[in-house]
Amino acid sequence: VLGAAEGTPFQQLVATMLPSARTRPLELAPRTAPAFLRHQRETATLLGINYRTVVRFIFIIGPGLGGIAGVMVGAHYGRISFTMGWVYALKAFTATIMGGIGNIPGAMIGGLILGVLENMFSYYVSDSWSDVFVTLVLIVVLVFRPTGLLGERRADKV
Repeated sequence: VLGAAEGTPFQQLVATMLPSARTRPLELAPRTAPAFLRHQRETATLLGINYRTVVRFIFIIGPGLGGIAGVMVGAHYGRISFTMGWVYALKAFTATIMGGIGNIPGAMIGGLILGVLENMFSYYVSDSWSDVFVTLVLIVVLVFRPTGLLGERRADKV
């Protein structure tokens, strides 16, 4: 049935916002500016990239999206506390480590793998121990593959 809304209002809001959230914030600034500034700050300044503007943009978008997510989660569960994002942060950190730090496709693949593993663990073992399982996955990845699944070894500059 077209136009029939299914799910909770929270799920409807997320389903409505996801298509528009793709990469629009990244299109407002040059895509290469943050990566370029990380390595060559002086050269970027000489080429006309305003370092302070790019840094401000990044530090406004990141916490802003985190705040919006916190309000949405608080609205979904009906209460807000300062520890409500701990589990989400642990899972995001684990997905980032699994994929490789600084590797966005790797973090996406790591998140997908972590989600599948966590759901399988919850189904076959116990739902109440799934956060412990996420921590164990983080430890195993750090022990056996510290650069992540798609990470690469880089020589340090001396």
